[in-house]
Amino acid sequence: MKYEVFADDFYIDKKYIGIGCLFVPESKKLELVNSLINMRCMGKSDIFTWNFKDCPFHTSCREDYHRNNNCEIHYRRLSNSSSHSKQNISKEWIKFLINNNLNNKGLVYFKILYINLSNLDKTVFGEEGIHENIYNRFFRTLIKGSRFFFGNGLKEISRIYHDNGENHENHPYFPWHVGSRLNMDEEDFNVINEEIQFVDSDHKSYFDRNEKLVYESQLIQFIDLIMGTVSRNIFEKLSNDSFKISLAEMMNPLVERLLKSPNNPYSRYNYYQKQSVDFFPKKKVQHLSLLGELVEEKCTGFYKVKKTVKLPRCTQGPLDKWLK
Repeated sequence: MKYEVFADDFYIDKKYIGIGCLFVPESKKLELVNSLINMRCMGKSDIFTWNFKDCPFHTSCREDYHRNNNCEIHYRRLSNSSSHSKQNISKEWIKFLINNNLNNKGLVYFKILYINLSNLDKTVFGEEGIHENIYNRFFRTLIKGSRFFFGNGLKEISRIYHDNGENHENHPYFPWHVGSRLNMDEEDFNVINEEIQFVDSDHKSYFDRNEKLVYESQLIQFIDLIMGTVSRNIFEKLSNDSFKISLAEMMNPLVERLLKSPNNPYSRYNYYQKQSVDFFPKKKVQHLSLLGELVEEKCTGFYKVKKTVKLPRCTQGPLDKWLK
């Protein structure tokens, strides 16, 4: 199995660090990326082009509409006052994820891990850059968790991409350490490019300098949106903005199942061995040696929360509106 990893983080009230990884098999990458890009078209065409004049229907469309649809999707910046384009594309992407599952297309593999900082003795992670050190340690753990999706045979990771929004790029170890340690320590992993490629989630920044990263950026935006909507279903004190609530409502049936029945291979949402949400650690960890033992696979250090939070009433309509 050969695949790429697209990652982002999500910090929650200084109590949790969320790490999200989208695992994209190379055989499915083109279909996934093209699907996300083409959902930017709100008109007659099923194909979105970066250049307005290349659109098959440009003579019957408006250039300002096309320009607005060529926007960055960033969960934290989404709100009820966001442009129609940003709201519509976000909803289409979540609807795409849900329909991917219901139709068992197998295009979307993701793992989300929430690090419970209140159960970690931070002093075991050094005196400086503690949160970055914690992130570095558990990012590798999350990638190793792709065994649950792709089995114990050889897994070739051709590249690891990460959003460049936080300070990870400047960490002394993170950009190279994850890939290097996977290659040294794990016989069933081969990371072809050990250096992490940091990607701006605003794809327009690459139009004039690196066209390839325009497409990688779509997947960074996608995992960011997934993490945000999953997190809003789990944590109470996140935004009550009505648009964010409507996205959370769309995602809620899937998140409920991921939490309550994570190992159900018969669910009509077809998430088993494709998508998962975990928390760590279950109990207080005060020694580094114990930490190493707890992160081993099948260890009880990982845990699930069993229910989603009650979402505020949203006036934008029920879930069925978006699944028609």
